[in-house]
Amino acid sequence: MSGVPQGTVLAAILFVIMISDIDVNVKKCKVRSFADDTRVNKKIGNNRDKELMQEDLETIYEWSNKNKMKFNENKFEQMAHGPLKEVPIDSYKTPSGEDIEIKDTAKDLGILATNDLKFKEHINKITTSSKIVMGMLLRTFSTRDKEPMIKMFNAYIKSKLEYCCTVWSPVEQKYINEVEDIQRIFTSKIYGLERMDYHQRLRKLKLYSLERRRERYLIIYGWQQIEGIKENVLKLHTNNRGTSRRINLGSINNKGTDGERILPSVKTQILNIPATKVERLQLHATRIKKY
Repeated sequence: MSGVPQGTVLAAILFVIMISDIDVNVKKCKVRSFADDTRVNKKIGNNRDKELMQEDLETIYEWSNKNKMKFNENKFEQMAHGPLKEVPIDSYKTPSGEDIEIKDTAKDLGILATNDLKFKEHINKITTSSKIVMGMLLRTFSTRDKEPMIKMFNAYIKSKLEYCCTVWSPVEQKYINEVEDIQRIFTSKIYGLERMDYHQRLRKLKLYSLERRRERYLIIYGWQQIEGIKENVLKLHTNNRGTSRRINLGSINNKGTDGERILPSVKTQILNIPATKVERLQLHATRIKKY
């Protein structure tokens, strides 16, 4: 521990212990913290739910005063997901009583999340950034040999395109193509592969497409949760039929939990969440293997 001031480690431990009890007295909301970021979530169905959420926010504000940890109100953000027919979206209050700004997009752990959960802004951001990096690499290095080119792509570009991809993985073909174009263009610059089409280049380089890598990882991630290797945040479960095990979340009908009809656009969003995508991909992979 040379070079570390005395008390630094102890202070870090005390901070972790202190921040871990931020939700002790929170009754109706879910509170998640990572480093110095805290997210408070609650399903809102009526005006009383809004009151309960503000009460829990006040509880968190009291916690911060008690522990001498002042929140930066300039960084407060509010976002609503899903349709609210009879409940207007109003701003909640900061510790000083000011309105929290309502946003359509918010950055969370490096991901630009949107209220429609389509992640268009994030996909545009990473594809633009990857194109800039790709241009810099191709201008800086004169080599086009396979090995250094693949190493550069993996280190500087692929890492951008796959960070937290289980969260933002696109379902619209337009955005799937935008992400895939980065690898398509880069591999076309490799010496000896210029005249091959994209899939021929992938076979020659023994690579998966970026779309296939995302799907493959999603299936692996799902089964890790089922086997208890990772926390089952997607609430996955299986149906055991004989010797086979399949992820089965049950069919999605046209009725919500409140008995009201689910709009087609909302049903499409449900069908494209990570849990249902895992189920669909696993079933598709099983059919390919069988036939």
